[in-house]
Amino acid sequence: MNAPGFWSQVGIGFALSLIGSALFRLLLPLTGLAVGLRGLSLLLGAAWLLWLAGFGLRHGRILMLGVWTACTLALLLLDPGAIVWLGVPVGLGWLLRLPRYRRLAWGLLDALVSACALLLAIAAGLHSGSAFLALWTFFLLQAWVCFIPTARPTNADADAFTAAERSAEAALHRLSQTTR
Repeated sequence: MNAPGFWSQVGIGFALSLIGSALFRLLLPLTGLAVGLRGLSLLLGAAWLLWLAGFGLRHGRILMLGVWTACTLALLLLDPGAIVWLGVPVGLGWLLRLPRYRRLAWGLLDALVSACALLLAIAAGLHSGSAFLALWTFFLLQAWVCFIPTARPTNADADAFTAAERSAEAALHRLSQTTR
């Protein structure tokens, strides 16, 4: 899975923060805080996961959609606390990125960044009362996961490496033929 770059993640995070805070502000009087928070979590979580899935996820799109649907239905049926509503999209985003990492430690570091992003976003929202600041804090901190080393070659990297290897072998073969 190719990773989106830092600035593309900052851009999508800013856009989702603007859209999410505007929706939250508009729907808050109609739905109340609890329903508005849950709806915003589902809507922005779906948008964020679809955006993440667009970066090199060649297999598993149907599975991701199925898992997202099952998690959404479970959330709607069980109606757990707000932290679970907020944590499920974060956890699914982490699971979507997890196959990128060659080492488990990098995946665990990604989980730690994701958990810190969620906790700091909650703290920012509670302290400031601003949905935009909470969302922006979350997405800005999530953008930093692109700096965690993935070290898994993509298909394009593997093809480029194979082509370079063949070219080097051909050059060595030509050199060995001319020295004889």
